Amino acid sequence: MKLTYAYQSIKFTGLFFVFLGSLNQANAASKADNEACQGFLEVHGMLTRAQFQCGFSKYSEKVMQTVENCANLFSEMELEKIMVHGAKKFDTNEREHGHNEVCEFMITRFPKVLAK
Repeated sequence: MKLTYAYQSIKFTGLFFVFLGSLNQANAASKADNEACQGFLEVHGMLTRAQFQCGFSKYSEKVMQTVENCANLFSEMELEKIMVHGAKKFDTNEREHGHNEVCEFMITRFPKVLAK
């Protein structure tokens, strides 16, 4: 199954977690940090939608800490737009591939972020 990803360069691999560590080490907000955070927040928007649409009960605290750090780099309006974009990626995949298949994909690809 090929799903539409919210942020192509992450491609739902271990890089997601490499990003967590590198962002937490860097406090200076550069353009690269903003771009990385935007991608991270889009993926978070998609995973948050998956959590509620699929009924997953757990979401990584480490990811939430990174979300808070990233959120501080954007205005409220920008943050909402980024998160909605990610959530729409989940919705698109759900329409194209079916609810159960997308939920199974999310829990399989993100076992360190989502749990039943």
